[in-house]
Amino acid sequence: MSYIGPEPTENYASFQTETFSVSATASYTLSYAVANENELALFVNNVRQQPGSGKAYTASGTALTLSAATASTDTMYAIYLGRALQTITPATNSITSAMLASSAATTMTAGAGTILFGEINCLETPAGGEPDIDVYTATVATGTEDAAISDLTETAVLNTGADWTLTKDPMAFTTVPPANGYLYLVGSGGGTDATYTAGKFLISLWGY
Repeated sequence: MSYIGPEPTENYASFQTETFSVSATASYTLSYAVANENELALFVNNVRQQPGSGKAYTASGTALTLSAATASTDTMYAIYLGRALQTITPATNSITSAMLASSAATTMTAGAGTILFGEINCLETPAGGEPDIDVYTATVATGTEDAAISDLTETAVLNTGADWTLTKDPMAFTTVPPANGYLYLVGSGGGTDATYTAGKFLISLWGY
């Protein structure tokens, strides 16, 4: 079976889930606190709901609020995107906020198999550095902080064209990353070149 990412030393990652006891209400209590609804994938009757104010649901702390009340006959469960189980802890200081700079450090590779689709979702608004961040793939892992992505043999997989914020919807990659490639987050807005003080992204890749 193929997988995406470096070869795990012990376990594959999975995510914490929660199944709700459903009633005729729009308010539920989460078992785990979240910063906002983007850290939670919610499914009602096995259909994924769209997060955000004015959409299907919002969340803050342990409070989950739906835009419409569920029925007692509905089923509902959530996946906590920020609570991975059975993961291997990265080496100390191997990932820092400063990596999100002009050419950020390598994030992952597709060591085997085929990628069919990818998307990126903002879980925390970038602060301190350039908030207009694009995604590139390159053939080598030698890219360094503050070096131009054009120094590598690179391909843009997503040009966001705007600053990332929590209200920005997830964006699908416009080019499918190749196998054995390396993903880079690249500040492209021509703005602040500085150390990031905040910013979280979830990159999802589907394939076989």
